[in-house]
Amino acid sequence: MIVLYVLGGILALVLLFALVVFFSFIFVDTKKEYDKFSPYHEWLVNVLAWLITKVCNMKIIVSGIENVPKDERFFLVCNHRSFSEIVALRYVLRKYKFVFISKPENFQIPFVNKLATRIRFMPIDRENPRNAMKTLIKSIDLIKKNDCSIAVFPEGTRSRDGKLGEFHDGVFKIAVKSGAPVVVTSVVGSEKVKGNMPFKRTKVYLDFLDCFHAQAGENSHDLAEKSRTLIENKIAEREGKTVESTQTLE
Repeated sequence: MIVLYVLGGILALVLLFALVVFFSFIFVDTKKEYDKFSPYHEWLVNVLAWLITKVCNMKIIVSGIENVPKDERFFLVCNHRSFSEIVALRYVLRKYKFVFISKPENFQIPFVNKLATRIRFMPIDRENPRNAMKTLIKSIDLIKKNDCSIAVFPEGTRSRDGKLGEFHDGVFKIAVKSGAPVVVTSVVGSEKVKGNMPFKRTKVYLDFLDCFHAQAGENSHDLAEKSRTLIENKIAEREGKTVESTQTLE
C-alpha cells in the first residue's frame, strides 16, 4: 500500500510539472525573437531534460568535461543520431549558457516550436544561403557580445544508419569569425534510446574530445575536417570499429 502511495505521489508531481511546463510555454509567441535569457524557462527546460533522461531510462556517461571552457564562450559541435543528444547536452551542460542552432523543421512541431523559441534556439535555412548567413552572423555576434555559447550538429540532420555524415563547413565560420574555441563532442548510444525505453537502460556516451582555437591560416573547412576526424575516431573506439580513412592529426 505504501508503495502505491509513493508511486501515486510521484505520478502526481510529474503531472503537475507537465502542467507547469505547458502553461509556461503555451503563450510564447513563435514569431517573436527573444533577445534575453529567461532563468525561469531555462530552469524548467533543464528539469525537463533531467526528467526525460529518467523516463527514457538513459544513463549518460560523460568524459572530458574539463575540455568545456568555463571562462569564455565556445562553439560546440557534435554528431547527431537522435533527439536524445539535445536532452543529454542540455542536462550535462545545464550550468552553461548556450543556444542550439537547429533545422527549420523543428520549429514546425506543435509546442516544441514554442519551447525552442523561448530558449532561443535559432533556425538555419540551408536551402536559402542569405537566411543561413543571417543566422551565422547572429551567432557570431552573440559570442562576441559574451551573451552565450553556440551548439550545432554540423551534419545538418540525424544519421539514419549511425554512420557519421559529412560536415557542413559553413557553420564553422562562427568559430573563425568570432574567435571562439571549438568544443568537439561525440555521442554514441543515443540512437538506441527510443527502442529500449522505458524498461531497458541505455548507456549514452557523451565525450568532450577537445577544445581548440582556429590557428593562423585555418579556415572553416580545416576546422570541419579536424572536428570530424576526432569524432569519427572516438565513435570507432566506442563501437570497437576500425576507421581506415581517418586522417592523422598533427
